[in-house]
Amino acid sequence: FRRGLFFILWDAVYLTVTEQQSKICRNKISNIRNEIENNKYYGKDPKTLFELLHCIENYLRVILIGKPKELLKVHNEIKELFPYAFIEPQKNEDNPLYDAVGKIFNYKNFSETKGFVYKLTKKLDINICPYCNREFIFTVSLPDSKNENAETECLIRPELDHYFPQCKYPLLALSFCNLIPAGHICNSNIKHKKELEIGKHIHPYIKGRAKLQFYTDLKSGKTDSFTDEINPPEIVIQYRITKESDDVSNSEEQIVANTFSFFGLQRIYQYHIPVAKRIHKIFMAYPPELINDILNKLKCDASLKYVTKEKMFEILFSEFDIKAPDNEILGHLKKDLYCEMHNIYDKIWKEIE
Repeated sequence: FRRGLFFILWDAVYLTVTEQQSKICRNKISNIRNEIENNKYYGKDPKTLFELLHCIENYLRVILIGKPKELLKVHNEIKELFPYAFIEPQKNEDNPLYDAVGKIFNYKNFSETKGFVYKLTKKLDINICPYCNREFIFTVSLPDSKNENAETECLIRPELDHYFPQCKYPLLALSFCNLIPAGHICNSNIKHKKELEIGKHIHPYIKGRAKLQFYTDLKSGKTDSFTDEINPPEIVIQYRITKESDDVSNSEEQIVANTFSFFGLQRIYQYHIPVAKRIHKIFMAYPPELINDILNKLKCDASLKYVTKEKMFEILFSEFDIKAPDNEILGHLKKDLYCEMHNIYDKIWKEIE
């Protein structure tokens, strides 16, 4: 759902990533060099290992803060030069190139460095999972008992999804554009080690011109069935892909559809049908015709002349009038259903007039 975050978040995290993480990685490269020079690092081909370290050092800035397509390019170039560095050794086998990459870009150590990780996710300030728009992912710290303006222990933070899986892209384990704040369900339960692809799936840090739009589908196929309280309609949440302009390609639309399918959201969102039922319940209680009659009766009261159809609609459906859907649970679903209902009311009001 959430796209184009790269440009929004770049200034907030740039210094954090480049200064702190770059320093850590360079120190690790230096330590490995020292181990080789002191004959403490095993391996039959130290020259190749030195060359790999030099290559990584030259590309380090891009590896850490490059955009998604730049990351893939650098990864593929280094893999072509040092293919053995990307082959996990079998049991009782040694692969110093693979080990070196793992030491330099050690995500486990990174994630256990709570101060840095919490600082990063707090600066990103993404509070709803960008993949599903269904799960809170706040970063919360406990206050310092001695200083109310300071924070001590960090309580919770988002999981960081590797858009390009670590097992296949070890060089990108610490890359900013490969670390997507996400909810546990999307990251660990659904995606896990499965691979998303640039050009085939949405990357949250890349802005797109096609987007997903929810709407409700009634099995009866009749708008009139909204008001059928004896036999209420069976509601299904559907979606369509919309374009910002006519020049948006079919491939851009397909990227959105592929991502929605990848995370199983068509099926998952059916469990949020109660949200759709709430909005239709309001429709049944306050149909457009009733609001129109109420307003006609209020016209004689000068003090209530400011009350309009639009104002009454906004009050009735205020729960669904979402201004920033990326920042609210089910924000996109609620906003789209609000717009859908608004169109229905407008259509009926025009017919009455």
